[in-house]
Amino acid sequence: MKLRTTLSVVMTVVGAIAVGVALALVILTSSLYEAGLKLGGATERVRLLMELESYALQHVRESARSESQPAIDVIGRLRETFGSDLHDDVERLDEMILLLARASTPAERDSRFDALVRDLRGVVAREGTGARRAMADAASWNRVANITGLVAIAVLLVGVAGVLAWLWRSALQPLVTMIETIQRFATGDANARAEEEGPSEIRQIAVAFNDMAVSLGRQREQQLAFIGGVAHDLRTPLNTLLVAVALLDPPSSDSVRVRERIRRQIDQLERMIGDLLDRTRIETGRFELHREDCDLRDLLSRVLDIQRDSAATRAFNLLLPHEPVWVSCDALRIEQVVNNLLSNAVKYSPESGDVEVVLERNNSTAVLSVTDHGIGMTPGDRSKVFEPFRRGENVGNIGGTGLGLSVAWKIVEAHGGSIDVRSEPGLGSVFSVRLPLVADPDPNRHRSGRTAESASLLSR
Repeated sequence: MKLRTTLSVVMTVVGAIAVGVALALVILTSSLYEAGLKLGGATERVRLLMELESYALQHVRESARSESQPAIDVIGRLRETFGSDLHDDVERLDEMILLLARASTPAERDSRFDALVRDLRGVVAREGTGARRAMADAASWNRVANITGLVAIAVLLVGVAGVLAWLWRSALQPLVTMIETIQRFATGDANARAEEEGPSEIRQIAVAFNDMAVSLGRQREQQLAFIGGVAHDLRTPLNTLLVAVALLDPPSSDSVRVRERIRRQIDQLERMIGDLLDRTRIETGRFELHREDCDLRDLLSRVLDIQRDSAATRAFNLLLPHEPVWVSCDALRIEQVVNNLLSNAVKYSPESGDVEVVLERNNSTAVLSVTDHGIGMTPGDRSKVFEPFRRGENVGNIGGTGLGLSVAWKIVEAHGGSIDVRSEPGLGSVFSVRLPLVADPDPNRHRSGRTAESASLLSR
């Protein structure tokens, strides 16, 4: 059912209930008003009849031979208040008052007074019966009004609760689920799809979102396939260049510098192409790890030796623990991560700035920190530094593709670890990699005797 149709039906039903309750209240109010009028009229008439009896008694006691003016006035008011059904009673009482005034002897006066009183008491009794009937009608209508109000309140409460429950289950819950799915898709879950449930409008939105997600997925696969193809194609001429440089004639001093410059540029292109290939492998699910137990101290020593050769003017300060730091990892991939962090530390800091590398244990976790004293990052850049193709606003003319850190993030994540950064503009950055420790594969081996003091690997 469509949400619009359901809401229209609900509003129509609620409107009908409201109109019905309003009409019932109007009818009940009118009935209570009429009952009140009847009760008030009966009370007034009884009062007048008792007043007439009082004047008649006074007339008898005074032995008056003419009509009592107050009694005549009371008869006039009775004519005004009595309805047509009591017209004969009023006329009869008027005639009896006249006969009482014309009585010539006390006995005749007493006899006619007694007859008047009996007639008055009969009319009073009938008026009392009418008053009690009016009170009973008013009480009955009051009970009907109370019951009607309670039933209307109960129906409205149950109806509102039912509508809210239906809206939550059939409309809001599917909408909340869809919002969560969209958020997962926006944060990188390319397989997130919305459930096609709920009212027609929400199902249409879910179908449109799923179609869009499928279309974007196809486009992404095509883009990744294109990038991967381009990267593979670029490697062929690079390899040819490397071979050609190696086969050059015995170099002169100038050609050595040119050759080294060419090699550095080729190495940089090789790293960029490697990042592109790794990113496409990660996105297409073809990223594989070849794990083995590895002592991170040895791995860091190897990487620092390479960095020492490539950054001859830089000082690397390395701090290692006494004990081996064993992790289960793909050593080449973790070396790739460390190389990336060290290359960035060199790239984004001045030539005189040192780079500190610290390895330590934290309970069941190995923590590797790389600290530089370079340009640093703004808070906005820090929050997006691990996203692909993201580069800081303050990098200026420093080259790069913005892929290295995103690849490093995925590699560390694939190892069950994490990576984060602390940085301030102009004060440098600290990247920390955390990997889960494993037990020493050979606890009886001879310990290497490394010290925990800082080993400064300097190459100037």
